[in-house]
Amino acid sequence: MKSTDPRRERADPSSPPRARRSFLANGLGLAGAAAALAPIAGRAAAPLGAVDRALLEWCRASGRRDRRVRAAMAHLAARTRAVYRHAAPGIALLAPESRPCVSVAFTLYQGILDELAAADYDVFGRRAVVPTSRRLAVALPGLVRALLAR
Repeated sequence: MKSTDPRRERADPSSPPRARRSFLANGLGLAGAAAALAPIAGRAAAPLGAVDRALLEWCRASGRRDRRVRAAMAHLAARTRAVYRHAAPGIALLAPESRPCVSVAFTLYQGILDELAAADYDVFGRRAVVPTSRRLAVALPGLVRALLAR
């Protein structure tokens, strides 16, 4: 029986190319959402499930961690990784000159999730960033591939 849930349709590898590209874009956006839970410009992000704004503000102000925030971050990261697994084949469906750039972004956004996990999802201790050396190691070959694809 075919699912009637449109989100499942987009996630299905047999979905039409347009839907797969859209799913890829949504996946990259989820990584940004995971990183956005960290305080930005001195304010906490919007609530996520059991994590409300007041709890995020308390964690930020006190410098202490809370298991609910960690669990929410781990859940969001796992959800984002699942989206990435479904979206990855969509890169091949893009225009050849676009693939290297999207591939670089795809890899680096996954790197943010790796950094979050390495910090045990502590978004208040430090900002999760991909080290410059890793960014260069991914971006420079991507730039060469993009130039050759034009």
